[in-house]
Amino acid sequence: MSDHYAVAMEALRGDARRWHEVADTTSVAGKAAESLTLTEDDLSFASVRGSSLLSTYGSLQEKVTRLLQEATTNFNAMGDTLTAVADRYQASEDEASAEFKDLWTIK
Repeated sequence: MSDHYAVAMEALRGDARRWHEVADTTSVAGKAAESLTLTEDDLSFASVRGSSLLSTYGSLQEKVTRLLQEATTNFNAMGDTLTAVADRYQASEDEASAEFKDLWTIK
């Protein structure tokens, strides 16, 4: 295996790890966002009768939580895809190396 190939493979796997790390971060953020509930008492005078502030906050919280959950899913999918690509490249390299092993000697 050439040095360039090894570097490219490590870069691909490193990128996959980074996507998973970002997914871990958005997962934690999503769980934190989900727990940030407010009541009328928390809002005090701002949630006076007739105000839509509490429902607006609830809608915004749900949306942020959903977006962070979707981001987590997508970032993990990116990491999984890059890992699968790296695995396939490695398998292809190994197959080609075995197939052509006895055809010539690299000097």
